[in-house]
This record gives sequence, C-alpha cells and structure tokens, in this order.
Amino acid sequence: MLMILQGGAEVHTLSFLRILVQQGYKVAVCCYYKYNDAMVSQYESPGARVLLLKRRRSITTRATLFELISLMVQLHLLVPWLVEFRNSVHTNVVDLKRLRVRTIFLTQPLLFDSSNTWNSVVGWDYSVNGKKGKLSAATYAKLLGIFNEELIVSCHADSVEVFDLAAEIPHSSEVFYDAMHFNEKGANIVAEKISSYLQSHRDEESHH
Repeated sequence: MLMILQGGAEVHTLSFLRILVQQGYKVAVCCYYKYNDAMVSQYESPGARVLLLKRRRSITTRATLFELISLMVQLHLLVPWLVEFRNSVHTNVVDLKRLRVRTIFLTQPLLFDSSNTWNSVVGWDYSVNGKKGKLSAATYAKLLGIFNEELIVSCHADSVEVFDLAAEIPHSSEVFYDAMHFNEKGANIVAEKISSYLQSHRDEESHH
C-alpha cells in the first residue's frame, strides 16, 4: 500500500487480511509512505506483518491514479502517464523481491463499467490544457481499464503474479459504498476471491 491511514481502502484491506490470516495464510502488508500507528496496530493484531518503508514522496508520486485520471478526457492523453505507471510497478516489484515476500498485484475493481448504462452518468471534473468539462462514468471506467491492462502486462514482463480482481467483482452498489471502495459485503467477496486464487496457486508459494 502507498499509505496506511484511516480511510476506506485501509478498512476493506483490514477485512480481507483478517480472513486470510484465519485461513492460515501468512500476510505481509508493505507501506511505502505515511502510516497511522493505530491502524498499523489493527493490521498487526490478527497476525499480519507490516513493513514500514518510510519513503519520502516525490512530486510525481503525490498524484494518485484517480487524480491522474481526472485530468484526462481523451484516452490518447494517457500514454505518457502509462510510462510513469509502468516504471512505478517495476520499482515496486524490485523492492518487494528484495524483501523476499510473495507478491501478487491486483487489478482495481470499480463500481462503473464502460457500458452505455454509465455513459449518461456524468460528474467528474477534468481540466486539460486550459479546457474544463465533465467526465462520464463510462469513460472513467475505460481509463481505469487501460491502467489495469498495463498492470497485467507489466507484471508478466517482470515475472510476478497478478490476479485480475477487477474481472471478478460485480459493478454493483451492493458491494461498493462509493466509486471504488468496498462495503463490508464487498470486502468479504474480495477476501473470498483472493483466498480462492491463493488456494489454486499454492505451487507458487514454493518459489518464494
């Protein structure tokens, strides 16, 4: 994780790491930047190992994936950012291999998809080259899809595991409480999907 604070991502991560620990898996959570001591303690309480790298954030890493997406209205404008994203994934892989922990990247699920149903849902502001407008939920999903595809390609190139979680989670408000954060039901589904992946790829554990 980039940070361990007290937000939605941390809460749903906590939910599925508890399930994984209960099923007998050894779980390590790597935090690159800021962290909250109380939340770290909650991660460690079920038995997870928390690795605090305490890195300083550069200007380029301050923008999150979704902040970058909000600045882009045309898909071809993503190409320069994909290079940054690819390099970031590679850096993470190198660091995690050095720590000798089994690493599995996950694609990011989203409430929206690129179907016509979401074309009429508009509300995300963008500003590109002085032009401002709104981004539809369908376009938002297409942009995230490009990053998810790039993640899969990058992981294969670096010989590291990647699980296409985005393909496994339904685009439903029954599992999301906002555009990308899971509610309790969603967190449980994610934990089950990850657990199922681990059980079907146990042979990979011997390589770490």
